[in-house]
Amino acid sequence: MILPLSLLAMLPALGRDMETVGIWCIPVVGVQLVVMIATIFLVEKALKRKFDKYGRRID
Repeated sequence: MILPLSLLAMLPALGRDMETVGIWCIPVVGVQLVVMIATIFLVEKALKRKFDKYGRRID
């Protein structure tokens, strides 16, 4: 899901010089990083709802 969005975000930098592309990449990579870190917290929260502190499933 994030790859097509990243490709679309990088289209305006197509054909530009290396420095411009590098500067354009910084916010794109920053958004990708935020999304990946957010998924860690969401999965951790979901796991805590399903399992107790000993790893046993909560019914």
